[in-house]
Amino acid sequence: MSLAWMRSRWVVVPTALAFLIGTWNLFVIATANGVIEGQVVDSAGRPVQGATVTLYNRSFITNEARGSATTGTDGRFRFDGNTSHAVQLQAEAPGRARRAHSAAPVVPRAGHHDARAAGADRAMTPNGHTRLIVIAGYPTGHIKGFAEYEAALAARGANALYLAMQVSPPNFVAFLDGLRHVENLAGLVLTIPHKVSGFNAATSRDASVQRAGAANLLRPIAQGWQATNVDGPGFINAARAAGMTMAGETVQLLGAGGAGRAVAMAIAAELPAGLAVHDADPARAEALAADLRRAFPQRASRVGLAPSTFLVNCTPAGMGEDASMPCDAGLVPRNGTVFDIVNRADTPLIVAAKARGCRTEHGYAMMMAEVPLILDWLLRA
Repeated sequence: MSLAWMRSRWVVVPTALAFLIGTWNLFVIATANGVIEGQVVDSAGRPVQGATVTLYNRSFITNEARGSATTGTDGRFRFDGNTSHAVQLQAEAPGRARRAHSAAPVVPRAGHHDARAAGADRAMTPNGHTRLIVIAGYPTGHIKGFAEYEAALAARGANALYLAMQVSPPNFVAFLDGLRHVENLAGLVLTIPHKVSGFNAATSRDASVQRAGAANLLRPIAQGWQATNVDGPGFINAARAAGMTMAGETVQLLGAGGAGRAVAMAIAAELPAGLAVHDADPARAEALAADLRRAFPQRASRVGLAPSTFLVNCTPAGMGEDASMPCDAGLVPRNGTVFDIVNRADTPLIVAAKARGCRTEHGYAMMMAEVPLILDWLLRA
């Protein structure tokens, strides 16, 4: 079964109005009652409320409508009980064009059903001029977003590819030294555990990097590497889109690593009533709290765990198949707000927070908020 055969069955229903459904976050839980969840966003990445999403089960000949759902204020939808290995989703909103996204039949893996993201039908074919965007981490098995980046690059008409490279911490500097000789490299996206190392390796750092003490983007320049950090803006933009505000809130931050540092600085700028920092490494938490007090002397920043109204997780707890909580369940604020930056909708923290009546958001929204910022910076001529 060739890739060309698969692409020939992608369906797009054009209308006079230009409407793009950004990236579909699709996954089906590996059970007999498969779940399909996703989000409808416009071309600017804003959630579309009130869109009607119809699910079709596909065969080689027909599409059978199985049900429909209406997106909420966050643009999200959900279908339960799916057992098909090939589905099509169609979204329509009043006054906007209709877009359909389908997945060709795939071989099931332990009951798991796969679906490709919208925009893959427009994917470019690599050539000798293709620029490379590398996400470097260790390990890389937890990394998501490849279909989302593919769709975003296609929407821009960019001749670029997004790919992962697994680089162990001891080899990171040597990796950077070699990669600088790749002339079609657009740059690097840094994920755990390389953000602080990226800061140290950079020869040019902007204000966001200097304040956070961590970098999540590097691009080659004549003198070495230029660094920036969009984790803070990505977090704030995603939180605002979810209706979350930090002004006047008592915030508990878990994790003082590279992402935690950037998020902490962004939170402090939002005028919280207080900000407490906790990390498994006490020295790392103390260092971040001291940096927060220097950058924001008027804010009450301290080290420790305490009751809060807004809980933010920047640790790896819950990543991939990990089933651990980043803190005791008793610290989840009842009817409060919880943002888990792990890119997974059902982390133990998110599950516990929903059970306690919290407003929640997770790392997928942060990733999607960062995609345009990352591409703007790395693909700048």
